[in-house]
Amino acid sequence: MKVLLNKDNYIDSYVLIGDISDSVEVPDFTDEELNTFTENYGTYKLIDGTLVLDEGKLATDKAEAEAQALS
Repeated sequence: MKVLLNKDNYIDSYVLIGDISDSVEVPDFTDEELNTFTENYGTYKLIDGTLVLDEGKLATDKAEAEAQALS
């Protein structure tokens, strides 16, 4: 899998097959992990070559989405 990172090392986009210009190759996820990743890829950060879910960013993003849905 290849990922395109923003300036803070969070994922902006990804491909499972193929390439993205200026992307970084990362290890593939298991099928179960991939489902969580695809739903929340913007909350994953590349740290020492490994994609790590940022639980704080995930909670913040979900709260912001809920607030926007209510307004």
